[in-house]
Amino acid sequence: MKAIATRVPVLRLRKLFPRKCGNEGEAAGFRSRSTGTLLLLAVLAGCASLPEAVERPVSTAYLPGTDTALGKVVAEATRDRGGQSGFGLITGGEQALAIRHDLTLLASRGIDIQSYIWEGDTSGRLMAASLLAAAERGMRVRVLIDDIHTKGRDFDLAALDAHPNIEIRSFNPFASRERRNLNLVTDFARLNHRMHNKAFIVDGAVVVLGGRNIGDDYFGLNAAINFRDIDVLATGPVAAGISTSFDEYWNSESAFPIVALAEETPSPERAAAIRNELADWAAGLEGFPYRLSTTRADAERDLRAALGPLVWGNAIVVYDKADKAAGNLAPGVAAGLRPEIAALQEELLIEVAYFIATDQGVELLGDLVDRGVRVRILTNSLATNDLLPGHAGYSRYREELLRRGVDLYEFRPAAAEPRSHWSPLAASSKASLHSKAMVLDGDKAFIGSFNLNPRSVELNTEIGVIVESAELAGQLREFMNTGVAPANAWRLHLATETGRSQELVWTTRDDAGNPVVYDSDPEASTWLRFTAWLIAKLPIEKEL
Repeated sequence: MKAIATRVPVLRLRKLFPRKCGNEGEAAGFRSRSTGTLLLLAVLAGCASLPEAVERPVSTAYLPGTDTALGKVVAEATRDRGGQSGFGLITGGEQALAIRHDLTLLASRGIDIQSYIWEGDTSGRLMAASLLAAAERGMRVRVLIDDIHTKGRDFDLAALDAHPNIEIRSFNPFASRERRNLNLVTDFARLNHRMHNKAFIVDGAVVVLGGRNIGDDYFGLNAAINFRDIDVLATGPVAAGISTSFDEYWNSESAFPIVALAEETPSPERAAAIRNELADWAAGLEGFPYRLSTTRADAERDLRAALGPLVWGNAIVVYDKADKAAGNLAPGVAAGLRPEIAALQEELLIEVAYFIATDQGVELLGDLVDRGVRVRILTNSLATNDLLPGHAGYSRYREELLRRGVDLYEFRPAAAEPRSHWSPLAASSKASLHSKAMVLDGDKAFIGSFNLNPRSVELNTEIGVIVESAELAGQLREFMNTGVAPANAWRLHLATETGRSQELVWTTRDDAGNPVVYDSDPEASTWLRFTAWLIAKLPIEKEL
């Protein structure tokens, strides 16, 4: 009965929740140390080992019931649906946060959360406080978080884990809790595999699945940068498949209880004080820009409104096996998508944050175009991509994709559409793309955590759902069409100049509707372009 999640918020100091994986401050510190010290640290990190004989009490997801408030709402929604599952797109940041909050209020048995990132910012803290309140009501809370972002937080995570109804496990953890950069070097083959899955499951009955982690920039609350992203609210038989996936990861040998990893754990009194600090902060929070339910009655009303317009259809849950982190490449998300894509006859629409075609991907997509299938892709531009090596890997294939007839679009940092779903605080922030979605032949939709890059295929674990529904596919197409509008994206073309080979140009329109053309990556500095070009020359594609 225990758990909490990725960038968990335990209030306290912001430094406990670093934004990026490779701690930059520590890396800078390494440069100032002597070679001898570095070698000693490397030996110490290399000698670190994971705890053995770890107690992992096996637990499984709850089955949906009709004897709870949430169960009754779900039973009404699924009645006479012939065993199909219901799906609703979650496109806005406020909606995405509110639904998660409502579900925690309505939980009557348990909450299972699997996430890659859980920030220590306002939304992250609010979510942690909601889980703590649910645990206080007697709910079982299990949270499985990837270990890549947990440095410096073991003590506070252990304080939450100390609650009798909360259990926190960390996936594929670092053996050296502090010297992580060196541990990564000495144990790269294992630690290079990460758990990228995201799932939010309540009472085994209702699920939120998609691309969003937990943090302000995923909910339109960050003053500096926010993501365009998409989740799906799901209920019906599909929930059981997602719960089965969660249980496999939760009970795997790669999932370590946080207390087994922490070098120091708080006393019962200190743990209670930390939890009280979090609850008091949430209770006293003022000026939050979104309306969140404060009572179960409000949450039930809002959830009924969300479930009412669900689209119903058959679905397949595709997920990688938990032991992919140990190198097992058993069929998973990529294997589930491959035949669906290969069989297309009319259209493939892709919106994905991190896209690296690879030579095989260029051939596959080019062959689809040759067969008469329209292929359109929206991904991040150099100006919006928060992973520069990923963009460098993608950029190598742009010209060949265009030559093969693929329609290629790149997201703009001043994209207009997502701002309609952001808080006033985020109105002038930079936009970035984080979606992972596809429309297949207009009658199937895919939404999940899976990026179209070698890392998602070979290294990270992922999850997604393929839904057979022309109606849902139509709704997803409408959402994706907004992403490629001139106000939100640049379209790429090949331009032939006299005496020169084909090269790229980017086109859009200004506010007056006049065409605008760029002959190099728009709104990116010369240094950024050069760095991306240089990285693209390195033989690291399989790591991206």
